[in-house]
Amino acid sequence: EYEVKSYELSRGESPRNLNHSEQIPYNTNSHQDFGVEPGKKYYYRLSAYNSAGQKGQGNIAGPAKILATTPPPPPQKAFVASEKDRIRITWSHPETAKDLVEEYCVYRNDGSEATSIVYSGTSEATTWLDQKVRPGTVYSYTISSRNKAGESACAKAGSIRILPDIPPIKLSVVDNGGHA
Repeated sequence: EYEVKSYELSRGESPRNLNHSEQIPYNTNSHQDFGVEPGKKYYYRLSAYNSAGQKGQGNIAGPAKILATTPPPPPQKAFVASEKDRIRITWSHPETAKDLVEEYCVYRNDGSEATSIVYSGTSEATTWLDQKVRPGTVYSYTISSRNKAGESACAKAGSIRILPDIPPIKLSVVDNGGHA
């Protein structure tokens, strides 16, 4: 029987393509992998080399999703639009970090001192309808991105007012003998 002399840790984004490997000393029982990107999934295989140079391969483990260690960037291209008696808030995913976002939060201020969260939804959502609005009130909206590491700065979507309904005007025509 031969004793283990070293380990080889292989990593890849597919279990069929473990294209990165590094040697680990035999007396190591943990390893930190700094060559990974948050939000991506990786597969690993640990292989052992014995004193005769023979390699024994372990099973492939994964996928392991790398957790974010920083909050995601804020959403982009945020804006608001009035739709009769409701307000549509729309935004885009952060261009370079969509995979880091776990949820979006919409904040609303109605002119009072308090700004409150009115919506919290999945990372797939890029629009929300605020149906709890009153005509004549100005509403301001901001949107943030969140993950387990924290919350981004807020992106300003804008301010908007729902106009009150204008009552119909009754018109009547009076014949005054052809004179204006």
